[in-house]
Amino acid sequence: VRNPNFRARRAHVRGPATPAARAQGTSSLPLAERARPGPSGCHGVTFAMAKQGGHDKASARCARGRPIKQTTLGRIASHRIPARRLESGEEIVRPPAACGVVVTLATPAVDREARKMQTTVEDLPADVLACALRRLDGPSLAAASCATAGLRALAAEPETWRALCVARWPSLLQTQRRDILGSAAVSPQRLFADAFPFPSSSTDAASVTAADQCLPVELISAVDVYHKGAPLFSRVVETSTSSSWFLTSPFRVDAVECKDPVPAASFSPSDLELSWIVVDPRSGRAVNVSSRRAVAVDRHWYTGETLVRFAVVLGGSKFEGTVTCSEEAGYLREVSLTVEDAENAAVSGEGSLRLLAAAMEGPRKGGEKEREEAKRRYEEFVRSKRGRKESKARREVLVDLCCSAVGAVAVLSFLASVVLR
Repeated sequence: VRNPNFRARRAHVRGPATPAARAQGTSSLPLAERARPGPSGCHGVTFAMAKQGGHDKASARCARGRPIKQTTLGRIASHRIPARRLESGEEIVRPPAACGVVVTLATPAVDREARKMQTTVEDLPADVLACALRRLDGPSLAAASCATAGLRALAAEPETWRALCVARWPSLLQTQRRDILGSAAVSPQRLFADAFPFPSSSTDAASVTAADQCLPVELISAVDVYHKGAPLFSRVVETSTSSSWFLTSPFRVDAVECKDPVPAASFSPSDLELSWIVVDPRSGRAVNVSSRRAVAVDRHWYTGETLVRFAVVLGGSKFEGTVTCSEEAGYLREVSLTVEDAENAAVSGEGSLRLLAAAMEGPRKGGEKEREEAKRRYEEFVRSKRGRKESKARREVLVDLCCSAVGAVAVLSFLASVVLR
């Protein structure tokens, strides 16, 4: 039945009603069928019959699949519901001689009233919601902001994102030289969205034009070293990139230098984690060029110190953060960031800036699996680099053999010419 204004027609449902039908087991009896929709286009009602305890069970459902009302029927006689306007929630009763059928109609007006009585999370006071949102982590807060417009407005509070950034990266609290989050160009929400996920490995330096204004003129590095999730070392490093010396020299940024080691409590090198966020203060964009977890733990061939490597592969080049530490002495001797290409050659400052600018503007990838994916890409990069090195060595051996053969032929020719003279 469609409501409000409709014209009834005849439908058929199964159920014993006549002696002939009982002899056959079933019969078809007319019942009010769906009717033409009224001006408001209300939802329809679907009827179904089922056996229950020797009687026929009639059920009605609206177009959304919600049950409206069920009435156990005895013998049903034919009847029609006259065409007239039905009110919201009105019961239509047209009892035949034997028994009657009662159907409760559900209309959108009833649904609207039911929805008004329901309580949602947005019915809470704004200050209570804001307090609850401040207790979420970054991914959960971002997901909550996508639910409704009201939650999005509350989740966009800058102080909430600032607290999240400071809690995750303590280096942002160091404001001796410059407050990164206090800059007008750097938004806490944008910084978290840029630095929390991993940059896409498909970043290509060719996507950045050769114009000088596309390259950062200054870089700010927020470096944090963790041990089993607890902060162990934090520092902010500012690097000027406008000089010709930086653009032509191999890219390298030192957060801790060898001459000034940092003492640290007892730790295990394999449990160290590194976050290296590179921020462009002019554009306000940032990128995290660390794999968070170590991709390799080695020993220095000469000093015997432990080298913990954190790397991401961007545009065919490797951004590698190295933490050099001594377990016995209990200090961090060196924390640095370098860039190498597939040929094991250091990338210049200009080439590194192009890669960083492309990574800042490129897509991001999130999820815990990206940590393992970063390690897998690093291992593939190392294998590819080792394969190129071996292929180059074989080519050099062939070239040496060819040169030796040519030299031997030249000497033999000279001796033959002397002897035959």
